[in-house]
This record gives sequence, structure tokens and C-alpha cells, in this order.
Amino acid sequence: MIKKTNQPKMKKANQQINILNELNSDLPLKNKAIKTIVVVVLEHYKIYSYSINVVAVGDETLRKMKKKYFNKNLYTDVISFLLEKNSNFIEGEVYICPKVIKVNAPEYASSFKKEFARVVIHGILHLLGYEDETDEQKKEMRNTENKFLKELNYDN
Repeated sequence: MIKKTNQPKMKKANQQINILNELNSDLPLKNKAIKTIVVVVLEHYKIYSYSINVVAVGDETLRKMKKKYFNKNLYTDVISFLLEKNSNFIEGEVYICPKVIKVNAPEYASSFKKEFARVVIHGILHLLGYEDETDEQKKEMRNTENKFLKELNYDN
């Protein structure tokens, strides 16, 4: 018989990723693939405790959010909201618009699937503090996205 000890139990890290699709169409990546992207990016930055929602919405929904929260009346492919972040935990929401991503993909000589993966990475990078206001910031973010696309085999 094994004797019980009074050692404290290790608390399991909170690792929650929800994929919510508010559209009546399939996404170009399966939920499992989207979750893998999120985990790879977060764990690269040594974030092992998280609660992330990735929400697919229509173009008008995202345009209205962009206007309301960022005072910019334009269509966009992704918006991120950091809800909580400390050294051990990150909570956030990433809203993506497949319709805008599909339109943008050919402009970047990219497939819909690859561009969708890039936008998910982009949204997570925003949660981690990356900015893309200046040309230098945009270049750094694009290089980081490309690095993750390659690591995740979306670079073809």
C-alpha cells in the first residue's frame, strides 16, 4: 500500500483555446490546426498558461469593431484584444475575417490557407505585444510571421 503524503498538488496550467465560428461556412483550417498555431507561437515565447478565443466573424462585424475600438472605419482581417497578461498567464481574443483574408491572399501571392495561418499568427503576436504601426514594426512582424509559417509548414 502506498502511503499518502501531505505534499501540495501541482496545479495544472490553464491551457484553453476556443475556436468560435460565427459564420455559416467552413474555415480553411481545422480547429486542431488553428489551436496548434496558437500553441506553437505562445510556447515559443514561453507562455504555457493561457485562455485564448479565436473568433471568425463577417467583414461588416469586424469593420464595426475596428471603428468602435480603434476609431478606424475600414475593413480588416484581424483584431486582437489583450484581456490579461502577466509573467505566467495570457488571456485574449483574436477576431478574424475569412472573407477579407481570402480577398487579401492573392495580393500577397499566398494561398487562402497560408494567409489564414498568417493572420492567426499575427493576432497572437499582437497579444504578445507586437505592434505594426511603423514600417520597421511591420517588417519585424512580417519576418516573425514568416518564421512561424515555415516552422508550421505553411510556407509553401
